[in-house]
Amino acid sequence: YQRRVRAVVYLLTRVFKKSLPKQEEINQFTSDMAKLCEEKKMQRVTWQLIDPIISILKHSTRNNAENLISCLASIRRNTMLSSPSRENILISCDLITVVEENLHEYIGNFIYKFKHPLAKKCTQLGKCGFILRYRHDRDNHNHTLKLVTDSQYYLGRGVHCHDITSSRDMCLYWNRIITLPDGNEVDTIMPGGWRWWSYWLPYYTKIGSRTGFFVIYNLTDYLVARKTQNG
Repeated sequence: YQRRVRAVVYLLTRVFKKSLPKQEEINQFTSDMAKLCEEKKMQRVTWQLIDPIISILKHSTRNNAENLISCLASIRRNTMLSSPSRENILISCDLITVVEENLHEYIGNFIYKFKHPLAKKCTQLGKCGFILRYRHDRDNHNHTLKLVTDSQYYLGRGVHCHDITSSRDMCLYWNRIITLPDGNEVDTIMPGGWRWWSYWLPYYTKIGSRTGFFVIYNLTDYLVARKTQNG
């Protein structure tokens, strides 16, 4: 996670609460980040994350919202820091099943159908995909999400997972509907667990869910490997 620019985007939504940088400082930050991204081979952030955040920030009445928008737009324009949707696949959750639920915890399976480009000739039963096992510890208010890699666990669940599928390339998103005081609704997707809008939209009246959970799967490593093979 530390090697991904989206982590930086999340931090910016917190840093800008108390900071009001000048445009030249934003430009310098973007330039330094681009150099670091190239040196460390950081995974670029997808426009599918930046665009909804910018869209929501335009409704914010915070004085520093325009500065944050400018910074995010600068990241979006930089090809070393961000990437278009062609490098990312938006995968909707096909099925949610409850494994166990009681007063202390909730355990469920998020089942996705997804065929990785490297899994070209698949003869296994069921659809290509993966299962994310979700656990909510209600006593300690902890949430965990883990990619299931045990092939035996997939038996009878309609999907199978290839070894090439990696949690490193996944990010869980929520489809959210934010209702503004004037009654207008902002439809957006955002990483699960991110509460950044509570500061930037302190006057929102309701946060709702429309179509649930998505996974954005990043194919950067695959595309780089294919480009290398093709010369």
